[in-house]
Amino acid sequence: MPVLYRLFVRTLLVLLPLVTPLAWAEASPPTRLIVPAPAGGNLDALARRLAQSLTAVSGQNVMVENRPGASGQIGADLVARSAPDGKTLLIAGSFLSTNPLQFKGALNPITELMPVIKLADNEIYLVAHAGLPVERADEIRAVARQRPGGLNCAAVPGQMALGCERLRVLLDGKLVSIPYPGIAPTLNAVAAGHVDLAFASHGTLKPLVETHRVRVLAVAGDRPGKPPFDRVPLLKDTWPGFVMNGYAGVFAPAGTPVALVATLNQEFNRALASPEMVQAVHELGYTRRGGGPDVLARTLTHDAAFYQRIATEAGLVPH
Repeated sequence: MPVLYRLFVRTLLVLLPLVTPLAWAEASPPTRLIVPAPAGGNLDALARRLAQSLTAVSGQNVMVENRPGASGQIGADLVARSAPDGKTLLIAGSFLSTNPLQFKGALNPITELMPVIKLADNEIYLVAHAGLPVERADEIRAVARQRPGGLNCAAVPGQMALGCERLRVLLDGKLVSIPYPGIAPTLNAVAAGHVDLAFASHGTLKPLVETHRVRVLAVAGDRPGKPPFDRVPLLKDTWPGFVMNGYAGVFAPAGTPVALVATLNQEFNRALASPEMVQAVHELGYTRRGGGPDVLARTLTHDAAFYQRIATEAGLVPH
C-alpha cells in the first residue's frame, strides 16, 4: 500500500500543473460587460458581438449585462464602484463627458474610470424633417429668422442635447430645444414633422432617409460621412469648430492595475480585428478603431473640454 500511495502522489504531482489551470478557468467568474442602455440598440448589439468575439479569442466567458437608466449613469456608476479586477467593464460613449454638465452627482470619467480601448467611432449628423425648406445647414439661419418662433430641435440627453444648445447659440436664440427620452422617439418625431431638427448617428438614419421622411443636412464630424452620406457637407464648413463625433469605448474601474489594463487592451484588440467583428462594426454603422488605452484617453479629454465650452456658452448648469 505505501508503494502504491507514493506512486499515486507522484502521478498527482506530475498531473497537477496540467489540471490546475483548467480548474481555475472553470472556477473563474465570467467577465461582465455592462451596457448602460436597453437591449436592442446599436450599443447593445455592438457589445453582444464583441462579447462573442472576446470569448473566442481569450477563452474567458464574457457576459453582456444591460443596466439602463439615468442617461447611462446607472451602468457607469455600477462599474466605477466595482472591484478593479478586470471582471466588470463598461462599454460607453460620449455621455460620460456630457452627463457631468447636465446632471448633479454624475461621475467624473477621467478620475473614476480607466480607459481600456476605443472600439469605434460613430458619425453624428444634423437632420431635418423632409418638409422643412432647407437642403443644407447654411440655409437654416434664414428659415429660423423667417419663423416667428424660430425652429426647434429634438434634444436627447447627452451630446445630442448639447448639439441643439450649440445651434441655439449660433442662431441667436432662434431655436428651442425640446427634450426627448431617446433616439428612436426623436427620429419618429422628426419624420412626422413634430420637430424640425435633430442630431442622430449613422446606423439609425438609413431607413428614414431611404423613405424620404428625414433629410440629412450635414455631417457633424471632422471628416466626410460614410456612404450613402459621403457627399453631405461638413457642419464645420458652415460653423467653424462645430465638430461632434460619437464613439464606443471600453472602460474599467479606476485603480485597475496598468498591467491588467494592458492585457485587456490586447485581448480587445484581437477580438476587434476578427472578421466577425469587422463585419459587425460595419453593419452597425460604426467605424472600427482600436489601439492603445491612450487613444480612448485622448478622446475623453477632448470631449470633456469641448462640451464644457458648449455648456458654458449656452449657460447650462447641472440640475
